[in-house]
Amino acid sequence: MGNDFELVRVFTGGSLARTLLVRENGVLKVRKEAKNEGNGYAYNKLQQQADWLKHHQRLRHVPKFLGERHADSYYSYDLQYYPSTSFFESIHSKPLDDSKKRFSDVLDFCFENFYSNETTQTAAQKKSLVAKLLKDKLFGKVHEALAANGELREFSAHKKIHINQDSYDNFGAITKKIMSDPKILGSLESFKATDLHGDLTIDNLLCTDDGFILIDPNPDNIVNTPLVDLSKVLQSLHSGYEFLIELDECQVLGNQVIFNAQLSSQYLILNKFFRDRVEERLDENEQKNLLFYEALNYSRMLPLKQRINDRTAPVFYAVMVKLLNEFYNQH
Repeated sequence: MGNDFELVRVFTGGSLARTLLVRENGVLKVRKEAKNEGNGYAYNKLQQQADWLKHHQRLRHVPKFLGERHADSYYSYDLQYYPSTSFFESIHSKPLDDSKKRFSDVLDFCFENFYSNETTQTAAQKKSLVAKLLKDKLFGKVHEALAANGELREFSAHKKIHINQDSYDNFGAITKKIMSDPKILGSLESFKATDLHGDLTIDNLLCTDDGFILIDPNPDNIVNTPLVDLSKVLQSLHSGYEFLIELDECQVLGNQVIFNAQLSSQYLILNKFFRDRVEERLDENEQKNLLFYEALNYSRMLPLKQRINDRTAPVFYAVMVKLLNEFYNQH
């Protein structure tokens, strides 16, 4: 590679792209790279991500874009390296007031710089986008996971399931109720279309000495609404995503799944704080629909979780079903 280049670290993560810390000509940089292979998903997605970063360079909390390399078989881009800690670590090691301030700052930043930029879409366009969202990201992802996991497929066949000690309509039953309710569908189709980060997870919020940096945007979510971003935070604070991914297994006994649904005391407190701050800025329909987008986060990840560890796929399926029930019940 030459004396002017050093690979310092390979970051782990769920993306198909690789994230590296490199030193080039004495300068530390973060490099993201992807090969153009298979259906080209990672290759194309990385270029969309780079376009978003370049478009938003004027914003303080967006990492500085340093350059890109583009070929038919390979794409990469470089970002400035920021000494930082993960938000998960900060939440669980620093005073709660620090995390509350950071969440408030993140919300102020996103509402001012992203969600205030509303795009015009007709009612027919919104209806079509929601239909595609449901087809591709809810039903499509669930059916993909079920096709690969016999135990999960058998579990999904029950009309009712028990998640630990609580009973819920299973996926088929609850989605039938949702899809046959014009009021609910109309509520989803009345979304506010805006600019957004698109993947505002706890993992993608890096804590720096002077605030935070937003990394790894996902600019195309079919439906681009602030609820996509806000629900990504709630998949952690409300549903405990970071604790769920640490599980090695669960028990499936007929129509019951048993697992440790753990939430830290910090998450419990911050969930209420975050919801209160968010609900001040959302109308009644948007507040209710947050649960739908949180459920959608879990359906979207289901095929990947199935490939990583098929023994815990029922956990993520169960969390999705629980959230869909909660979404329907509040309507």
